[in-house]
Amino acid sequence: MAMRMTTVRLSEPLYQELQRVAEAGGVSVAQWLREAAIAQLNFDRGVEFARLRGLSDPIAPSEPPEG
Repeated sequence: MAMRMTTVRLSEPLYQELQRVAEAGGVSVAQWLREAAIAQLNFDRGVEFARLRGLSDPIAPSEPPEG
């Protein structure tokens, strides 16, 4: 699979915070950002799946519960 590269510009305070969190997890800032991007995509797909399932499942509630 071909890999693509991109540049991300971050302010110094944001980079320092990412570095702190990444080091605590034992990964580089780049790896942390890759994994965060993948997690966000998977979350978005899950939300979309739930929405579509709700539209097609007559038993599923059409509105999320309040509370």
